[in-house]
Amino acid sequence: MSPNNDSAQQEASKPTNETQTQEHVGVPIRPGDRPVVPFTDAEAHYNSLVGYLKYLVTITMAAIALGVSVFFFATYRDRAEMRAEMRQDLADVRSEIRQNTTDMKSDAKNTIDNTKEQASAAINYTKDAAGNQISQISRAVRRDCAHRGAKARGQCF
Repeated sequence: MSPNNDSAQQEASKPTNETQTQEHVGVPIRPGDRPVVPFTDAEAHYNSLVGYLKYLVTITMAAIALGVSVFFFATYRDRAEMRAEMRQDLADVRSEIRQNTTDMKSDAKNTIDNTKEQASAAINYTKDAAGNQISQISRAVRRDCAHRGAKARGQCF
């Protein structure tokens, strides 16, 4: 084998730029990709810690979600009972309001009827008092006219 022939074979065995692979990874490199640098022990440890922390966060979130779902499942019946109790309380309040409204209407009607009766009695009393006053005035005028004589009577009435 000639040296030219060996270098030609080495050139032919080298992958082209589009299909280059990294020997330690075995992943094809595309144009524009950065070559993967082998990890150091510190980087590998850092990446394992990050992975572990992600795992812990995932487990913690799952535990929290499980706890919240258990809480809601356990209190669902309590909330259903609470809603039923609130509906009953609302129905009781409505019936009390209806009863109070009916009582207020009857009280108002009784008050109006009593006021009308009192007003009628006051009006009748005023009529009677006015009639008595008018009759007293009329009697007084007649007596006065009777004392003055017949001549004055014509002037009186």
